[in-house]
Amino acid sequence: MSHPDEVFGRERLLQTVWGFDAIVISRAVDHRVAEIRRVLGEDAAAASYVETVPGLGYRFVHPVERG
Repeated sequence: MSHPDEVFGRERLLQTVWGFDAIVISRAVDHRVAEIRRVLGEDAAAASYVETVPGLGYRFVHPVERG
C-alpha cells in the first residue's frame, strides 16, 4: 500500500515478505494473493485492490489516503 501502482514480481515478494529466495516455488505468492482477494471479497477479473500484471507480478491499485 505504501507503493501504489508499483508492480512487485513474485521473486521480490518472496524475498521481502517471506524472507527467502525464489528457489522456492513462487506459486506461494499466487496462493497468498488469492487468499487476500477472498478476504477482501474481490474478483480477480475486476480487481479494485490487487491487480495481476501478466508476466510481471502484482500491484496495489486501490486509492490510498496519506495522513
